[in-house]
Amino acid sequence: MSQAGAGATQLSGGLTQLADQGIGASATGARGLASGATQLSGGATALADGATELTTGLDTLATGTGDLAGGLRTASDSLPSFSDTESKSLASVIADPVSSNSSMNTIFGPTAIPLLAAVVLWFGGLASFMVMRAHTARTLTSRRSSATLALRAFAPAALVGAAQGLLVSLIVQIVASYDAGTWWAFAGTAVLAGVVFAAVNQALVALFGGVGRWISALVGVLAVATGLISTVPDWLAGIGAALPTAPAFAGLITPSGSAVAALVVWGVLSLVATTLAVTLRRTTSAKAVLATA
Repeated sequence: MSQAGAGATQLSGGLTQLADQGIGASATGARGLASGATQLSGGATALADGATELTTGLDTLATGTGDLAGGLRTASDSLPSFSDTESKSLASVIADPVSSNSSMNTIFGPTAIPLLAAVVLWFGGLASFMVMRAHTARTLTSRRSSATLALRAFAPAALVGAAQGLLVSLIVQIVASYDAGTWWAFAGTAVLAGVVFAAVNQALVALFGGVGRWISALVGVLAVATGLISTVPDWLAGIGAALPTAPAFAGLITPSGSAVAALVVWGVLSLVATTLAVTLRRTTSAKAVLATA
């Protein structure tokens, strides 16, 4: 009985320790387990939300990819197609996109000085016959031949034109510093152009009077336009090539016999036209004579 009582006492102590420690620790563990389960539930919810957003993003990406594919298909359909010959030509242009032509009529190229020189000489000839007469006032009563009268009116303008050509050549030499041979050729062409331009302007004024001066001014404007602008229409470029300034321009760029010959032809034709105009002015009617009597 004594041993049973001692055992019961020990059992009671063990149960007390179990109640104090084991049950308390078990309750703490149970509370920790409940808290972990709550956190696990929250994480699973967040994972589900992230999976939903990922799905939405993938749908948007798929839509954008489809739009991109459609745009690329449209662009591909819009691209031009070239034959083998066109492809080779295009490749050659791309390989050498900028080329220079020394004969290009542009104020920014090597033809700037000849072009400006020719235009200055042309307007110089026009200025001469804004001051001088194309023929003498005594044309009707003079006993001299029509050719002599035309040449007498032309002589001072020709001297002025030659002086203008020489002056322009000296100014060009200061600016461009040509070598001796190039300058002499340039100066000779400029002097000839000044004389020929005087003859052409004399013919215009003799034939058309004051309107001839306007025609001369229009010729100068066309020479400038066709010389400066490389994109003028073909018909306008053709007119520019037919003007008396064209051979002077070509000869000032590269002196040649063809340019000189063309200038001489213009000069001779102009003197002939002036002579004809003087001849026509030397005829009158009996009524006009009686009216002035």
